[in-house]
Amino acid sequence: MLAVVLWVVGVGAVLLVHVIEPDKEVPFGWLVWYFPALALGMTIYSAQLTRQLRRHGAAILKLDPSPGSIGGHVGGRVLMQKRLPADARVTCTLSCNDHWRLSRPRRSRYGANLVWQEWGEALFRVTGQGTVVAFHFEVSAGLPASGAPTRERDAHGEHRWELELQLDGRGMLNHFTLPVQERVAHARKIPRDLSGHTAQRTREAL
Repeated sequence: MLAVVLWVVGVGAVLLVHVIEPDKEVPFGWLVWYFPALALGMTIYSAQLTRQLRRHGAAILKLDPSPGSIGGHVGGRVLMQKRLPADARVTCTLSCNDHWRLSRPRRSRYGANLVWQEWGEALFRVTGQGTVVAFHFEVSAGLPASGAPTRERDAHGEHRWELELQLDGRGMLNHFTLPVQERVAHARKIPRDLSGHTAQRTREAL
């Protein structure tokens, strides 16, 4: 999907130049570098995802509540195929990021601004099928929901809520984009706020 978007952006930039200045020669030369660079970037990205899948196995996310709540809770469980060591430390980071795209005739700019972030040590339990990782955050009211328009001036884009799990502070276990809406809802099965402190592992929370 990302490759398609970037391809459309590249072609659209060229056509926009032609529409705005029809008598000006369209700069096709830079396309010789743009699309091979795009293909290389997507190849590297795909290789990283494949390596992560082979190393940690597939993962399933189950939110509690679903969707996550602004002014309430964002929490849930990640069911992983990989069995983690009993003494492992899993850090969970929840972020709200403002992703934006600023289009110009000759050049487009992309970026992401951090709006809100909290982190804590996730709870986990090893089972016969893999590992269950639990996370739970209390989210302040007034934050933008998933898909809310970017606040960057003259830009296009949206806000995204993203969850990242890291193992022992070194490598990334999983990364998810979460649906988070403006509604007050609370977790039913994970009543512990993991933000800003190290939580104790408890079987009751899992």
